[in-house]
Amino acid sequence: MKTAFALGLGVLLAVSGSSFAAQRGASADAAPAGTPRGVVMKLNTEMKRYLELPATLKRFSTEGVEADFRTPDELHRMMPAEMAKWKNVAKVANIPVGR
Repeated sequence: MKTAFALGLGVLLAVSGSSFAAQRGASADAAPAGTPRGVVMKLNTEMKRYLELPATLKRFSTEGVEADFRTPDELHRMMPAEMAKWKNVAKVANIPVGR
């Protein structure tokens, strides 16, 4: 059974730095489709709180990671353009895309 994911939680991590010198990427968290908005917002609030802790900021700085915090609505709005961009990259590079 496939699980659809929706309602991004609003955290983007951009990786670039000494530990990942040859890599650059992003990551975003999501919750299963149908997750109550209140649960998504609570997760979003707690993730933002964690990302703002001095220890987290220090660790990220050491690893060359930047947290670009977004609200679930902001992440949801940007996903269609990101998906289209990477679909095109895969097509141009002749990389098969599975579902």
